[in-house]
Amino acid sequence: MLNQSRKILSVIVAIAALTAACGVSREAAEAVEVGGDGSIGGDETSVPDSITIPEVEPPDLSAIPQVAATITFADGSTSEVPGEELRQILGQLIDSPEASTLLFGQAVTADFQRDTLSSLIQLRVLDNTISEVGGSVPDDAVEIEEALIAEQLLNAMGTQPDPIAAAATVNAGAKNYLDLIVAQRVRQAAITAAFFTDEEVTNPCSRHILVDTVEEADAIVARLADGEDFAELAMELSTGPSGPDGGDLGCSDPNGFVEPFANAILEGELNEILGPVETEFGFHVIEVYAEETAPANPDAAESEGFQEFSSILASTTVEVDESLGVWDPASGRVLASAAE
Repeated sequence: MLNQSRKILSVIVAIAALTAACGVSREAAEAVEVGGDGSIGGDETSVPDSITIPEVEPPDLSAIPQVAATITFADGSTSEVPGEELRQILGQLIDSPEASTLLFGQAVTADFQRDTLSSLIQLRVLDNTISEVGGSVPDDAVEIEEALIAEQLLNAMGTQPDPIAAAATVNAGAKNYLDLIVAQRVRQAAITAAFFTDEEVTNPCSRHILVDTVEEADAIVARLADGEDFAELAMELSTGPSGPDGGDLGCSDPNGFVEPFANAILEGELNEILGPVETEFGFHVIEVYAEETAPANPDAAESEGFQEFSSILASTTVEVDESLGVWDPASGRVLASAAE
């Protein structure tokens, strides 16, 4: 759910994207034992000889303060990110450079420390969002997500000489980080579920004529009132890409349009000429010519959840210990301080 949160979860997205290309055999997948805690079992936990571990000076974990960050929500409630939580995640990866290299292609750096702290901060915001929308994390969600990540991890290691050994190395050396990813993903799913409904939705079917000026739009409204054909006028006058199709935009979720246009087709009467409606693209003359029922769209629920998360994140005050960086509200993450 969540632009910046999605960025922080990019490692799992990358793992999933590699799945199809890796082509790990069914036999190999079945040879991996997925434990009840989501761990991957195997006979080997050593890194393949082909992996080159970069020499990078890791962050000084002893310098991480007792409280890494303090989060204050709009209602005045607060939450803290203990420095120890950050140390445990980073320390495990620093102690296992093989796992870090296999998973990220690099060792732990100061940038990675800031990204991990960002992720821990956003985890608290996700919890607050769940509370605000009345959601909950199902009892079996963590177990299911751990198994899914274990499968994705095995597939991502498919390019290694021994995918099972490589996956086991990552699971052993990056367990705390993977647990953080699981925690984020189950919370994102809980927020999406809070907005999802099994009920069918009604989508308006609309067409429009887009022009540059309000005077042109007014003239089109007058011509339509005189009985001219909407589609023919769209093909003749519209500057939008749908003009050659008679201005037809089909039947779709109004949330896919810019707000003034979406509001117009939601509030307008069927077969009524609407407008002119001004948007960033120009002036629209619109007609809703039909309505279509469709199954509920999970993507729409995810989008609504993302918007709610973004709204709460924007209204949240985050104070990061200055030794670790500074919080950037615009990007929703911890950045390097000016002194670094």
